Amino acid sequence: MTPARPRLLIEASKLADEGMDGIKRYVVELLQALRETPLAQRWEIDLLIRDRVVPLAELPAPRAGTAGPAPAAGPGPASAAQRLLRGLDPLVPPILLGPIRWLVPAWAARRFLGKEKSELNVPGAQVSLAVRLLPPALYAALQACLPRRLVLALWERGRLPRRLVLPLWERGWLLRFQRRADPEAYDLVHLTLPNNGHYLGATRTPVLVTVHDLCHLACPEYQTRASNLTLSVGLDRAVEMGASFLAVSEATRQQMLRAYGLDPSRVATVPSGCREGLFHPVFDPGRRAEARRRYGLPEVPFLLTLSTLEPRKNLVGTVRAFEILRAEFGVDDVILVIAGPRGWKSGELMRAVARNRERIHLPGFIDDADLAAIYSSAAGFVYASHYEGFGFPLLEAMRCGAAVVYGDNSSMPELVGDAGLPVDSRDPRAIARQLQRLLREEGLARELGRRALARSKEFTWQRTAADTARVYERRVRGAGAPERQKTGTS
Repeated sequence: MTPARPRLLIEASKLADEGMDGIKRYVVELLQALRETPLAQRWEIDLLIRDRVVPLAELPAPRAGTAGPAPAAGPGPASAAQRLLRGLDPLVPPILLGPIRWLVPAWAARRFLGKEKSELNVPGAQVSLAVRLLPPALYAALQACLPRRLVLALWERGRLPRRLVLPLWERGWLLRFQRRADPEAYDLVHLTLPNNGHYLGATRTPVLVTVHDLCHLACPEYQTRASNLTLSVGLDRAVEMGASFLAVSEATRQQMLRAYGLDPSRVATVPSGCREGLFHPVFDPGRRAEARRRYGLPEVPFLLTLSTLEPRKNLVGTVRAFEILRAEFGVDDVILVIAGPRGWKSGELMRAVARNRERIHLPGFIDDADLAAIYSSAAGFVYASHYEGFGFPLLEAMRCGAAVVYGDNSSMPELVGDAGLPVDSRDPRAIARQLQRLLREEGLARELGRRALARSKEFTWQRTAADTARVYERRVRGAGAPERQKTGTS
């Protein structure tokens, strides 16, 4: 009799997000690489994407020049009516979703919401839970009176007590759909983001959790209260339930061991990777020029930084360093390009940019298909972040042959090695000094770009997937918690 294949459930709810960030890139690339490992043939692997369970084999392959999966075949662009209904959905209290969607005809569900009616139901058990459990009942009553955005605003401003929020998070009351996965039916569960533990709920199945950073401990002042709270709760619950962990860098692993007092065997270091097909040096001047035109970048040398525009990335300090570079070091023949979507608390950055509006450009979000050309066109890449769990933009720039100036803290030194110029992220003058060296010392940028490209080739998604698969197999074989992986990091 053929033994049953081990069953693995990977929480992959980031795939449902519209935008691309570091966590989603990790999930997308890891899943694609896992499909190419022998594990995919020996194991039965399912993905939990919010309220859907999808076999890994059905995950669409990424389109050329993108990091995300190709969209599934389906209806065309959403109509105005569809957008209106979807926009109203977040304002409906979870306790009312069941009765409301029970009344929705099947044809209306398919036409206006793009789902089958069976996918819209919320279990009626929530009604009894709201009556029996005080915190959920209070939450339901609160949402019945106030729009959800206002509730979240009160939460982020500290107006809702932690003792009310924690039971809601743990019981899944912040979800707006029925939990579809039964973790007990699997041999192992991989939670790709600690904040998303509420998609699974409590389970006795062994759990493996990817830790991308510990911002809630290292720099809580740079995060929203909601982000700090959900990460804190997620990690606390994972530690209490005996989970094992995958840290994306050795710096993150060491921080995890210190913060939670874990046995070292419970935390493995498995660095993330970089896809060569998406990130590579672009030498074609026509492709470079087209990318610059698309984002309104003038045909002059530019320094590049790319990230979500938020305080942790030290973009205000980067602008100050650029001002010092021009005013005190006499380097006035370059511009600064700050690419990426706006995040939270970006007002100070906008004021700093306004002081230098002729020399600083904000092109916004850069499409994946254009990233390699933009990275390759830069005179240098500056990433003087205050803290990074891994540092995807830094690795991407290196993979495109860019010379990098980086913050000498957290995971960045082990990622860059000797292939860049380190700086104290708290010292704008030090950043300016290294930028001056990069731009004025003959041959330095070319040599650093060569080293960066060579160094970046040590970080591949194939290697990440193979190391992750080995941790899966040891965990399911009952060989104990995963041991530290041997990696190419310094």
